[in-house]
Amino acid sequence: MPLIERSLCPIAESELVELRLVSRDRSLTLTRRADAWTSSTITATRARELVETVTALRAELAVHLGAARPREGLGKPALTVSGTSANGKHYRLTLGARATLDDSPIVYARLDGVDATFALSARIAEDLQNF
Repeated sequence: MPLIERSLCPIAESELVELRLVSRDRSLTLTRRADAWTSSTITATRARELVETVTALRAELAVHLGAARPREGLGKPALTVSGTSANGKHYRLTLGARATLDDSPIVYARLDGVDATFALSARIAEDLQNF
């Protein structure tokens, strides 16, 4: 497989101004105010933890190149993470079905603009889904 970047957040934290997490039954918007992240529904500490987790996201590996496959559950994502930078750049990451790969629990993930499906640690995915 060719070399492929495994970072799943293409915008540096210092450039992000908004981060949005949407699951099947709820959503959360985090907004940068000066050097702090705020939300109307969670504490500033939890907002900071979520931003740090998202900006540090790195796939365990690229599972395959090309279009998503039905068994990966990306057609109806379990979680969508989207971000906006100060200059208006947007990105979107979708998390799909759980699976096991090489005896490790993973969640399938895709980043808009990258023609590949990734394996993300199920533990990290669960932390994000428990926003």
